[in-house]
Amino acid sequence: MAAATATLADEVPAPVIALFERYVEATESRMRSDRSSGGLLWLDRLPASERAGIERQLATGAVVARPLRTDGAGEAPKASQAVFLHAVAVVQVPGRTAQEVVALLRDADHHAEYFAPTIRRSRIVGHDGDAQVVDGQFWHRKVFTIVYNAEVETRCETLRDTQAECRSFSRRGAMVADPGQPTEREKGFRGDAKKQWFLRSYYRVERRGDSAFVELETLFVSPPLSRWLRVFTPLVRDVPGEVGAALLTALRARLTEAASPAPPRRP
Repeated sequence: MAAATATLADEVPAPVIALFERYVEATESRMRSDRSSGGLLWLDRLPASERAGIERQLATGAVVARPLRTDGAGEAPKASQAVFLHAVAVVQVPGRTAQEVVALLRDADHHAEYFAPTIRRSRIVGHDGDAQVVDGQFWHRKVFTIVYNAEVETRCETLRDTQAECRSFSRRGAMVADPGQPTEREKGFRGDAKKQWFLRSYYRVERRGDSAFVELETLFVSPPLSRWLRVFTPLVRDVPGEVGAALLTALRARLTEAASPAPPRRP
């Protein structure tokens, strides 16, 4: 584990940053095109038969996650250049509006409570215009456990009465050594701390009927795994979908619990 996380402590090479920025722009162009046509959800881009199957899963309370690839975005970095990840997760939350979902997403001071164990720490540390700046610590286990600190800037926007969106990007990040121990500390790194890894996340929310449909699309890039660890690359590719699924499972549970009537008191 130490060797694996140490390899993530380098700076992302400049050519990979350029590739990632082009990929992000192409992905956001797709999103803008969807919004301009009145659409919002990735779900609506699917063939009718595939969408119907996913909607049946969502109606049971399941979270559906898929890896993504943006058409026309150019070539993604190779495994020897970077860990590059792109995925979406979607959930259906009965009895909730888009505004109620966004209110929970903006309540960052309580995200460690709502989204445990994926979010271990979260607090609003400032504002930049209409954006919240949030300091947090995140946890995920996949072959080895990764814990990292991040400062994230988030903007939320109401698109129409039934639609809303929250977009986040990382301002800085650092892997954590000895999490939960008295010796917990951020790992050292080579290069610029702001170039250690890059994260973009997009929550999209739409009210349909008596439910809110929530999607979390994530793009991530970090320095490559060492050569002897690249055997794990296929497993690492699943991480954003798994993290997205964990976050949306917790979001649904929180909002469903909050919507449930309190049990009657015993006399």
